[in-house]
Amino acid sequence: MAGHGNSRHLKKLAAPKFIKGVRGLWVKKHSAGKHGKDESVPVQLLLVSAGFASNKREAGIVLKEVLIDGRKVKDLGFPVGLMDVVSIPKLSESFVVLRGSKGFALKKCKPEFKFVKVLNKKLVSGGKFQLNLSDGSNILSDDKKIKTKDTIKLEIPVLKVAAVLNLGEGANCYIFKGKHAGKAGVLKKIIPSRVGAKAVLESEGKELITTASYIMAVDSGFKSVD
Repeated sequence: MAGHGNSRHLKKLAAPKFIKGVRGLWVKKHSAGKHGKDESVPVQLLLVSAGFASNKREAGIVLKEVLIDGRKVKDLGFPVGLMDVVSIPKLSESFVVLRGSKGFALKKCKPEFKFVKVLNKKLVSGGKFQLNLSDGSNILSDDKKIKTKDTIKLEIPVLKVAAVLNLGEGANCYIFKGKHAGKAGVLKKIIPSRVGAKAVLESEGKELITTASYIMAVDSGFKSVD
C-alpha cells in the first residue's frame, strides 16, 4: 500500500481533458512546473500523442533533441501548456501548444517567439513593473503602457518583450477555454457582469459569446484550431 499517494502515473479517467488520444490505461504524471496539471500535458505524453514517439523509451530519446521555449528539458514529466513552443531543431520543426475543441493541438510556428497573457501587474523597486504571465513565468518591464489582460509577444528563450497586443474592441482574439475553445475571432465588445464578464466575438461569420477571461489577443494571422 505504501507509495500510492506518490504514484508516477495517473489513470486516464482521472487525467485532464487536455490529454487526448493516448493508448493504455495509465498516463504519465506531471512533474512540478509553471503550468498546473489541469492546464498542461507531460512532455512524454505530448511526444507520444503527436507521433514523435510510441513509448517512454522512444520519448526519452526524442526529448534529447527537443527544446521547450528554447530551452532543454530532461524530465519526461515536464508540464507543457498553452502557448508553449516545442522545437526540434534537427528536424527544423517548431510547434505551439494550443487548445481546441478536442483537447490540446500542435500548430506549426516560428521558434523565436511565444505569446503570453498578462494576468497581473505590480510596481516593484527600481520603478519597474513585474508582469505575471499566463504560462506561470514573470518578467520585469519598464513599459507603463502594458496593461493586465494584454498579450505579450516574447522572444524566447531570453523572455524579452518584442510586441504588445492590446485586448480591446477590434482585436483578433483566441478562445483557449470553454465550449468555444480553439476559435479565433474579432472582439466586438465586453459585457460587464457581477458573475463574470462576457466577451462577444465574431468568428467565421458567426457571433460567439464566451467568458471574457477565456480569451487572449493574438496577431492578425492567427486562425481557429480544431
